[in-house]
Amino acid sequence: MEYQFSFDHLNRPLAQCSMNHEAFGDWLTEDMPQAHTELRQLLEKIRALLAGRCEQYRFISAQYQLTLTPEDAILRSKSYHQQDTSGSGDLWSTEQAGLLHDDDDQWAIETDELSLDDQHGHAMCGLEDFQALLEAWHTFITDNG
Repeated sequence: MEYQFSFDHLNRPLAQCSMNHEAFGDWLTEDMPQAHTELRQLLEKIRALLAGRCEQYRFISAQYQLTLTPEDAILRSKSYHQQDTSGSGDLWSTEQAGLLHDDDDQWAIETDELSLDDQHGHAMCGLEDFQALLEAWHTFITDNG
């Protein structure tokens, strides 16, 4: 995944990610522009996932839900999906989120049912690529904040 960090006309941090990963840039820009503590916590969870100490982690921000597995980072915009009505409030059911559990015990996005606009609210990448993105963003906002 390619990405670029800069500042907008109001000197706020701006993240832009390559095609099919735009939602990660939007999430960093809108929900994580100065989230030093949350970024450190997410990086620690990623290390736990990669070390096999954790099976899955969900992070709910203002506009997105991030699901981390030992292999993938899946970002879903809240604006496109209703929340789970089972009483949990924060977590979506896998059916509502459009995530499918396949035979290899992996999560996948059912893209055939997504419109082009809907796909901009979704992004998925490998966990190690996501870790690199978060580390670069954390360094960027720390060094320039």
